[in-house]
Amino acid sequence: MNLKHMRYLLTIAEEKNITAAAKKLYVSQPSLSACIKNIEEDLGTEIFDRSTTPLELTPAGEVYLRWVRNVLNSEYEMKQKLSDVSSVRHSEIRIGASFERIRNAIYPILREFSRQRPHCEINLYENYTSNILEMLKKKELDIAILSAPEDNLNYSSIPIREEVPLLAVPSAWVDEMDDPPENLSTVSLSRFSHLPFVVLSSEQTFGIYFRKCCDLAGFIPDIRAQCRMLHTLHDMVRINVGAGLVTSAFIQVNRDDEHVRYFYLNNLPASRDIYAIYRNGQYLSKDAQLLVKLLKEQAEKITV
Repeated sequence: MNLKHMRYLLTIAEEKNITAAAKKLYVSQPSLSACIKNIEEDLGTEIFDRSTTPLELTPAGEVYLRWVRNVLNSEYEMKQKLSDVSSVRHSEIRIGASFERIRNAIYPILREFSRQRPHCEINLYENYTSNILEMLKKKELDIAILSAPEDNLNYSSIPIREEVPLLAVPSAWVDEMDDPPENLSTVSLSRFSHLPFVVLSSEQTFGIYFRKCCDLAGFIPDIRAQCRMLHTLHDMVRINVGAGLVTSAFIQVNRDDEHVRYFYLNNLPASRDIYAIYRNGQYLSKDAQLLVKLLKEQAEKITV
């Protein structure tokens, strides 16, 4: 079985459907089915349980797919090493992060990275934290931009920036307050407990963080809207739907002092450190090392 057929198997396992995998791979469904049948005949066992919907791996298939992943990861790492030590002109880097961190942390450095590494293909994977960690576990990413995982045995973490929380409040609402606080001053969250709030979902770490802050401040928030992206949250603050929690990194790129006022909050959990994370034992290419360096330099420029 060649590497192309290994990728076919992996795609079918991920899609759990041969027809969907065929569309993704731009091959015909009959030819893909025939390919799988030939592999199974060579192995002397079935890889997929065709009696289930969606398609599932057999126990033998699970063992075989783990080996396939290892082979494909070894091939990818070999290409990374060759690119670093030879005149190979094409290289690749796979980066996983939330949409907001890609937009606010990675986008600002892409021009400089591309200038220094014009032949490096950048593949960005935008997803939720739990999915990014799973991709990192499977060695489908070179680097993930996340808060540090608790598993220090399997992962290495390079600090790149600090996420400082700020409360975003519609400017009109602040102006209506008795003795309104100055923009970017430090205040107590409880001072705004009477306001409605826009929040990230309770499945997201920053959404959980906000609810914890309210609990520590001694009130239950009046949640008017939930969303999954800080951009959406910030837009709803701008049109006076509610106040909401954002970060210093986000404000560096998206600040709007005309419609929104921002406040640091006291007596709350500490700000979070964000890391470039990779698996221990995984080769970190020169491209990946440069990207981490640029991320750290960009973080040092953040001022609100």
